[in-house]
Order: sequence, then C-alpha cells, then structure tokens
Amino acid sequence: MYQFQIDSYVTSAGHPERPNEDGFFVSPTQFLMIDGATGRAKGGRRFIKDISYGTDAAWFTAEIIRQYPDFKRDEDDLRNHIRKFGRLLNQNFLKGADIPSDIEKAEVPCAAIHIAELDQTTGQLEIASLADTEAIIVFHDGRFDVLRADPRMDENDKLITAKVKAHMAAHGGTLYEAMIASMDFMRARASITNTPNNRGVMNVWDTQTAPDESFANHKIYNAKDIERIIMYSDGIDDRYGLWTHEDLIKQSREKSFENLVTQIREQEQADPLGISYPRIKAADDATIVCATLHPI
Repeated sequence: MYQFQIDSYVTSAGHPERPNEDGFFVSPTQFLMIDGATGRAKGGRRFIKDISYGTDAAWFTAEIIRQYPDFKRDEDDLRNHIRKFGRLLNQNFLKGADIPSDIEKAEVPCAAIHIAELDQTTGQLEIASLADTEAIIVFHDGRFDVLRADPRMDENDKLITAKVKAHMAAHGGTLYEAMIASMDFMRARASITNTPNNRGVMNVWDTQTAPDESFANHKIYNAKDIERIIMYSDGIDDRYGLWTHEDLIKQSREKSFENLVTQIREQEQADPLGISYPRIKAADDATIVCATLHPI
C-alpha cells in the first residue's frame, strides 16, 4: 500500500486586495486542487455572507474538508466522485449565498478541479480533472506524463483575450476596464461552454451532470510506479516562457517553487496591460503543489 505526503508548495494571490481563489488538500489517500472564481457577477459583488474572503476555492475546499474530513470515495468511478464534490460545492454555495433574482447561472463562481486518489486495496492511483488545472505524473524510472488542461479552455481563453485586446486597441484604458466592457461577451462564452454539447469548464451548477468526455485527464496508474505528482493552477502560466515540465520536476525536488512564482509576478508587473503577453487577467492566483508517494 502507498500514501501521499505533501512535499512542497507555493500559493500566491494574484491581487493583494483580493482573496486567493486556489485551494488544495493532501491526505494519505487523496490529492486535490481546485481553482475557483470570486465575485464575478454584477461588478464584482460577493455572494457569500459573513465570510470575509468571499466565494473562493479555498473556502469551498476548507468547508468540504471540515464537513467531510475523510471525503471518502464511495463511487466506483472517480468522475462520479468529482460529480459528488461538485454537488457539495453547490450545496455550500447555496447555503451561504445571497443570490439576487437577476443573477444568471453563467455569472455564478466556477472552478477547475484535479483529484488523484489511491486505492489501498488494488494499489492503483486514479486521477481525473475538469477545466484548466494540470498535473505532472513523475515515475521512478525518470519518465513523466503531463495531464494537460481541457483544450477547449485554451480556445475560450484566446477568444476572450482577443475581445479584450480589441477593446483596448479601440478605446484605450486599462486591462481591467477592457474586461469590464467585455463582460457580456465573457458571460456569453461561459454560457456556451456550460451547455451539454460543449462543456469546457466545471461549474458549481453543472458539475454533477458533466459528461464523461469532459474529464480530459481520466487515467489509472500503478501507485508503485510513481515517485511524485505535481499539480498547478493556471496561474502557473507558461505564456511567459519561464518553465518547462522538466524545470517543474527539478524545482519540486529542490523545493524552489517560490522562485518561479516570483518570476511570474515580475513578468505580470512589467506587462500590466497584457501588451507583450496577451491575457485576460493582469495577474492571476498561482498555486503549485508537489506530493510524493510512499509505501506503508
């Protein structure tokens, strides 16, 4: 039998005055990362009452862990387990949210998720993800697999970025102002990607009905073959050319993720309008976590 052990991590808020949307959890049998959206609707107003840091993924994750300490796997298929997780997200959101009648589902905070689970009976590791968190599976023999984000997320990002850039070219202003002006387009895209024919993002409203094909990285491994797993949110952005997958593996062994996040922040600050590196957010929450596997 094997178990997870957290090895190193860095989590950093993209905006110093806003909550960190990223959350993660490592137990002997589970490794989970979630990246959610905070205060998207109606000019950024928050939904959660009496929670100082809003509707962020860290709160969702902490609440689920608090209510379900073991978050036990009671489904045959990890995809169904993630659907259960989505139902819990939805329940927590509805219990804490003051949702005005004019709020549409497309405006409700959404999230990306990656879950790896160890089966102590079979010795297998099963992993699945929705949306744009990614993972690197590192084997003892030096090989590694990269479980990339759903490619539909890249397409969506490019379309929204092009819309924002076009607004800035025509009207000037800041990246934030262009995003606000493009909000209707962004909401329309969210509606499209959440339809049954083209689900590309996990949403607290529809995770429980996401079809199997939406889980882009559903795989099963033998735990004995795996040395470590590295998971990271989309804030660990590769558009700046700062890392390769080999670099991330090396940094995980050196426990030096902090340097990478510092470099990402420097690039964001040097290009706040997204001129050199087109993007939707001037700065994004960034989280990278490494868990190692150990026999027990």
